[in-house]
Amino acid sequence: MVLVALLAPPGTLLLLRTVPALDLVLRSAPAHLVVVTAISACALAVAVAAATAAGRSRDGSLVLLALGCLGVGFLMLGHGLMTPGVAGRPPNLWVGRLPVLAIAVFTACLGLAAWPQRAAAAWAGRWPRATLTAGGAMLALALIAVSLWPTAGVGARSLPGEADIRLALVLASALVLVALGAMHWQRWRLERDRMQLALVVACLLSAGALLSLQLGRLWHLAWWDYHAFLLAGFAAAIYAVLTGYRRSRTLQEVLGEVFASDPMAHISRGYSETLRALIGAVEARDAYTHGHSARVAELSVQVGLRLGLRPAALRTLAAGPTCTTSARSASPTRSLTSRAPLPRRSGPGSRNTPLSAPTSSGGRRRCATPWR
Repeated sequence: MVLVALLAPPGTLLLLRTVPALDLVLRSAPAHLVVVTAISACALAVAVAAATAAGRSRDGSLVLLALGCLGVGFLMLGHGLMTPGVAGRPPNLWVGRLPVLAIAVFTACLGLAAWPQRAAAAWAGRWPRATLTAGGAMLALALIAVSLWPTAGVGARSLPGEADIRLALVLASALVLVALGAMHWQRWRLERDRMQLALVVACLLSAGALLSLQLGRLWHLAWWDYHAFLLAGFAAAIYAVLTGYRRSRTLQEVLGEVFASDPMAHISRGYSETLRALIGAVEARDAYTHGHSARVAELSVQVGLRLGLRPAALRTLAAGPTCTTSARSASPTRSLTSRAPLPRRSGPGSRNTPLSAPTSSGGRRRCATPWR
């Protein structure tokens, strides 16, 4: 899936530009509005899920994810409403600006969410409702303004150097999205979580959408491709949220720790339900083992990171202490906690074999056995 998301946008664009006969013209304002509305709906659904999880956990990264998806939802909806021919809309420049702005807002918010310790994520986590309310209000006002007056002011004329600014914004956003996709790919390799994979796909397809939007010709198939890429990216995110919710029944479980910077947090998210239940059973049976597996696993992962081990090896390191503790639970607890003397055994190395130590004369002397 990741390979398809990485190669499909440039491959499709190269094919359509190399073979112009395939780059068909599909001029339909109503169809365009339907497709853009579907993109907006998927993005807003992801925003609602992220905002719900952030409201309970006060995770600033989830707040920024919700804000970025709100930007895509509102601005792509404006892109559809600004299409000439929809509800008598005249030709305007906003129809070409809004999708670039939508993906740029999403890129900026996702980039800020990638570092939860930074000031932006910390501030958003401290005031999640205020952040989302202010951001949503600004986006809604912008949508209303361009809908009511599409040709007023800069809606009918280009800004000085607008083409260069647009190109720089497209290139910068595409590069950042590819870098973020690579980061989430590394995290997916640690935990094998659907949500991480969905973020990888969304980042790569959004970068491809910018490429098609910049190089495709209006109403041609290459231009339509960017709509398909955006729709597929956010639909993948919706699928990941729904499947995760069906399994865990809480949005916080689905989206929590997605942006954590600690590798151990991602590895522990990838534990199977069987392994989690086994850990809980061991710690419930023997209270003195509570947290032991997690601490040893964290130390093991830190050593593995210093050694530069691959994600698969790190997952094995993290699972080792857990399996050891679980196997130890098979032995009777009283053998570990009883104060009674150990059973007598005979033979070399047993407790009944006297200990000896070398003497100054070269011989050996017997040592006292403290258990007698």
